Amino acid sequence: MYPKSLDAVIRAGDTMRAVVLASATNEGGMTHGISLPIGYDITKDAQKLAKQRDDHTVDEMTALARQNIRNGRAKHEADEKKKKETWTTERARFLKYEKQRHEKQQKQQKEMKLKKEKEEQRRQQLLREWQRKRQQELGSKVENSV
Repeated sequence: MYPKSLDAVIRAGDTMRAVVLASATNEGGMTHGISLPIGYDITKDAQKLAKQRDDHTVDEMTALARQNIRNGRAKHEADEKKKKETWTTERARFLKYEKQRHEKQQKQQKEMKLKKEKEEQRRQQLLREWQRKRQQELGSKVENSV
């Protein structure tokens, strides 16, 4: 399984197993919570930031680090709005793709059902014809033996 863009999945007709909407790895030169390893201590990161920036205390930097806001509030809100819009757009595309895939599966199932019904009807017809011929053969043998 390889990561592909949604367009590539739809174009190839592959089965979609997951959608990655966003990854905040190394955004703005920092690592955000979405990609932090298990056991990561945010306080150490805050202490490092406080040393780099003398204008903030460790507590203020901890609060900023916990909120994943390191580039200022206005930028953060703009990023969040963009992420939400992207998520909404991708979700709509995903739902459209899933609906089309579901409709295609239903159509294929319906076609298979009709095909099986036709095959069964043909099989029954051939069986009746064979039985009729067999009865005629047996009837002619009985007449010839009398």
